[in-house]
Amino acid sequence: MEALDAFRAAHAADAANMMEMHDAASAALDQLPALDAEQASALLSDCMEPEIGPRLDQYWREHEEAMKEFVSCARAALSVND
Repeated sequence: MEALDAFRAAHAADAANMMEMHDAASAALDQLPALDAEQASALLSDCMEPEIGPRLDQYWREHEEAMKEFVSCARAALSVND
């Protein structure tokens, strides 16, 4: 958490050592075996643009709903019920 907080602060301040803080935060996240690469990347991205997280969740939900509707319409058009 300290490494992420330091990176977040460095990014917000546009500090000269921002990349060093990024690398330190990334290395700290690499030490967590339960965290996969996608999750680590999301945490680092949240440090740079915290407002994206909630919007991204919303976009994924909307995408999933649209895909379900598309599949439903395609099945109806093709007369496939499986």
